[in-house]
Amino acid sequence: VTAGGLSAIAISWAQLSGPVFAGHEAAVAAFALCLIVAELCPMNWLSLQDGGEVTASWTFALCLLFVAEPPVALMVMSSVCLLVELVRRKPLVRAAFNAGQMSLSLLPGAWVFHALTDLDKIDGNGWDSVLWLAATLLTAVVTFACNSLYTCVVLALHQRLPILPVIRKSVGVNLMMDGLLLALAPVFAVIALRSLLLVPLLLATVWIIYR
Repeated sequence: VTAGGLSAIAISWAQLSGPVFAGHEAAVAAFALCLIVAELCPMNWLSLQDGGEVTASWTFALCLLFVAEPPVALMVMSSVCLLVELVRRKPLVRAAFNAGQMSLSLLPGAWVFHALTDLDKIDGNGWDSVLWLAATLLTAVVTFACNSLYTCVVLALHQRLPILPVIRKSVGVNLMMDGLLLALAPVFAVIALRSLLLVPLLLATVWIIYR
């Protein structure tokens, strides 16, 4: 998974054809900051016996896909994840796996999003079209599915359990939180490009879902 994550970053850079930040540098910086804070503030998931943790990171990771080219989103997400895990003194293998998993989850979502729409539409009136909304929602579904698959397979292998039952059980539980957080990403992206001053108002919604 770690090697796949590095490959995903390399592939995304190789496919880059436009400006890296697409003119949205301020929004990228804001979402990167939110991502760092989210990764630094995980919450223990008491229903998991192995001390599992959840974060609100996916909202801001997906936002990066909506306001910048894929290499930026993958680099920021994986780098933040790796550095925060190491700062929190997590084992290097776990930190590298989590960083790789993030990249491998975001890249398919990026392919879906850029195949159906483009970043220029978010600057004009294209963001409120049915196609743009469908693209963002499908991107969220693909990202969630990939992330859930990697996590559940590793969890099943670690606990020596059958993979399919673990996937069925975990996906239903994760969808309640991650689904809501991912659904907020298009709203954050549109609001951030209109006025970054409004983003803190939306953070209260993320915090409520997170708690």
